[in-house]
Amino acid sequence: MMNSRKLPHKSSKLESVTNYFIILLFALQFIINLVCAIVLLYWNRDNKGMWYLFRDFYDSESLVFFTGFISYFMLYGQFVPLALYVTLEIVRLLQTRTQLEQDIHMYYEETDDAMIAKSSTLTDDLGQVEHLFADKTGTLTCNKMTLLCVSLPEGHVFDNLSDCDSTCDNLFHALSLCHTATVERRGDFMEFQASSPDELALVKGASDRGFKLIDRDMNMIKIEYCNHVQEFQILCVLEFSFERRRMGIIVRDCIGHIHLYCKGADSALEKRLNDDDYFDLGPLQTFSNRGLRTLVVAHKLLSEQQFQDWYHQHYQPAATSIGSNRSSLLHQAMELIENDLTLIGVTAIEDRLQDMVPETIQTLSKAGIKVWMLTGDKQETALVIGRACKILNKRSNICNFSSCKSKMELVEFVNFHNQQTKSSNNSNNAVVIDGDALQIIMDSNDKFIVASFLQICMNSKCVICCRVSPDQKAFIVGVVRKHLPKCITLAIGDGANDVSMIRTAHVGVGIMGQEGRQASNASDYSFAQFQFLSRLLLVHGRWNYRRVSKLILFSIYKSISLNVVQMWFFIYNGASGHYFV
Repeated sequence: MMNSRKLPHKSSKLESVTNYFIILLFALQFIINLVCAIVLLYWNRDNKGMWYLFRDFYDSESLVFFTGFISYFMLYGQFVPLALYVTLEIVRLLQTRTQLEQDIHMYYEETDDAMIAKSSTLTDDLGQVEHLFADKTGTLTCNKMTLLCVSLPEGHVFDNLSDCDSTCDNLFHALSLCHTATVERRGDFMEFQASSPDELALVKGASDRGFKLIDRDMNMIKIEYCNHVQEFQILCVLEFSFERRRMGIIVRDCIGHIHLYCKGADSALEKRLNDDDYFDLGPLQTFSNRGLRTLVVAHKLLSEQQFQDWYHQHYQPAATSIGSNRSSLLHQAMELIENDLTLIGVTAIEDRLQDMVPETIQTLSKAGIKVWMLTGDKQETALVIGRACKILNKRSNICNFSSCKSKMELVEFVNFHNQQTKSSNNSNNAVVIDGDALQIIMDSNDKFIVASFLQICMNSKCVICCRVSPDQKAFIVGVVRKHLPKCITLAIGDGANDVSMIRTAHVGVGIMGQEGRQASNASDYSFAQFQFLSRLLLVHGRWNYRRVSKLILFSIYKSISLNVVQMWFFIYNGASGHYFV
């Protein structure tokens, strides 16, 4: 529902400029017709008796003026090149079908995916992009994730799953239960199906450590461990959302105990742990500094009475409500049960960069395109990936908005750094902002704060936004479009959480990735790898812009040239409205 908005109409910047000049030509034609009709009146007064012009039959000069105006309107009808629009559509369609979609250099053999162009009206905008908004996971990275490391509350860190001992059993047991994955059997082979690559990596990791998911339906989960099958009844699934940044499941084991397992971002679970539970940030920081995606896993043992009271008084009424506030009621109900949790451990997932990503970003930066990376990951992880992608370098002066916790702090921070970024070399400046600070900007509705924040971003080489939601991604793109109307923006992503920003940008590009085809379906252009973006913009974009521009100029030149000859002949044919040829 978050992304189910009306599709916006997109037209190219060159088309808008063309429309403006067509209106000017139409106004100029009207003025020329008017002048010619006035000249006709004076000429007709001084040259009576020319019976072959049939003007002696008109009763009044106003009729002479009117018929003359209509005649000149038809005579100079080619002054406005209306056929240009048909020609443009044909040329753009040919560019799309014969060049973009047939380019072998944008074909990805591994997945057998070729370039798909859903819009033929934006081909010339591709060569004018100034701001690139890129998602991280699945766009810059492969989105083929592997559970690499885990840590326990006692401070034990296991850099390799093969090093894990029996002390990790509770963590892997929780990972084998806390998910929405299913099992698909193909003979003796079992394949896991999950809603996200993260969840799939965790289920596979637990399976590799002996906690194997063997069956699941709406009411039951079966886990095999040490050749012993354990069956758990599913009582409730607390679904993941971008606002909650966590998901949970409530199950009953074979002896009747009720367990709540919860996994999510550290920022979402840290405040929900019980007071006696010490939350060591050391392993989290270590994993994040290595560019790994981290998740915190927690547990809570519920009594039968506690679960029944919560379920019947809060969750069931919210789940069966049909009003517009259903999601809000569900969120409130989940908040009531997800507290006083006990930390089980922390997981770290590796997601490597796609091929040629650093080289592609460097090429785009040299072409004058400002790169914005928008991700839901932790700040430390985002910075590591930013450096690996060459968005940041070792000499980057980072302006970090994440320390701002209130509107007053944000205003002071903006005022200070606005002057600092203006005086420094913007080739080394970088802006980092998290979702909380960005939410303060969104909630403030203060034009000064928004404009000042944007000014700092414009004075910087790159911008990294971490822990941002889909709505915040769309907000950033929308702000740039609103305050910099002459700049062309491009958004690229691979998942459902990128649909909003793809639709908001002038040009939307979807990656055919591991998270389905929602981003691809909502985009104007789609392909399988981020590295193809440089060819799309710097080769096809440049070619298309130059070719379409020349076509427009030639069409206008042709129309004006033909009519200038006709206007010159007007002087010698007695304002008769006769064609030169």
